[in-house]
Amino acid sequence: YTVHQDTSKQTTNIILRNFSLSDQAYLRLIDVETGGRLSLVHTWIRLDGACARGEIYGGFFGNDSQKFDIYNVIEHRASSTVSRMITKGALDDSAQAIYRGLIRIHPGAEEANGSQREDTLLLSNKAEISSVPDLEIAHHRVKCSHAVSTSRIDKEKLFFMNSRGIKTPEALRALVEGHFSPIVDICGDIGMKNKMLSSIEKKLRL
Repeated sequence: YTVHQDTSKQTTNIILRNFSLSDQAYLRLIDVETGGRLSLVHTWIRLDGACARGEIYGGFFGNDSQKFDIYNVIEHRASSTVSRMITKGALDDSAQAIYRGLIRIHPGAEEANGSQREDTLLLSNKAEISSVPDLEIAHHRVKCSHAVSTSRIDKEKLFFMNSRGIKTPEALRALVEGHFSPIVDICGDIGMKNKMLSSIEKKLRL
C-alpha cells in the first residue's frame, strides 16, 4: 500500500487511517508526504491476530512554512506479532514537523517484536522538528526498541564529494536522496518511486 501526497501548498490535508490485521496478515504501508500547507497524518494499525505483521515506512519533506503532524500507532494485541516503523524526514526554510510514534504491546501479546526509528535532516537554521517515540509494554516476553535522530548535512561528506569533483548542488542532492533511500527504495512501483524522487529533487530547488 503506497501513498505519495504532493498537493498544493495552499491546501490542508487531513489523513486518518485505521487497519485491523487478523491471523498471519501482513500490511506494508509506504507513505511520503511533500505537499500541503498543513498535513495531519494519523495511522493506526491493530495486530489483532497471531503472527500478524504491520510495517510503516514514512517520509516527509517540507520547505517554506509547511507544517506536518505525523502520528503512527501500532498495537500488538496477539502473540508472535511483528511491527516496524521507519520514518525519514527533511525540513528546509522555516518548515516544522511533529512526529509521534507509539508501539503498544498488550498483556496477551507474548513474543511480540516491535521497533521504530525516526531520522530528520534539517537543511536550514529555522527548520524545526519535535520527535516523540514511545513504547507501552504490558508483557515481559517481548522485544521492543525505538530510536530518533536529528542531523544536518555532514560537512565532511560534502567536502569529500567536492574534492572528488562533485559540485555542491549535485552532492547535496545525492546526500538528501541517500537519506530517503530506505523509504523510496522499498517501493516496488517504479512509476511511484520516480514520482517520489522527482518531488524530493524539486524540494531541494538546486
